[in-house]
Amino acid sequence: MDIVVNPLQSWEQFTKEKKSILSNLAERAKLTEESLNTVPGMHCNPVQGAMCAFPRIFIPPKAIEEAKVCGQPFTAV
Repeated sequence: MDIVVNPLQSWEQFTKEKKSILSNLAERAKLTEESLNTVPGMHCNPVQGAMCAFPRIFIPPKAIEEAKVCGQPFTAV
């Protein structure tokens, strides 16, 4: 119970560092999303939680047809 009433002296330092790290990660996530969304034919939902981005890439039908003509197989997942 003593720890609740009298928190450790390092607690304030810890919370400042934690807020700084989380703020930095949120800023990087926003930058990643904005950067991916500037690429033509690409869309990315907001990056949240883990630092994983899942951009959606739009390939024009004409590009798919050209790939087939050149013998390049096209598979969509």
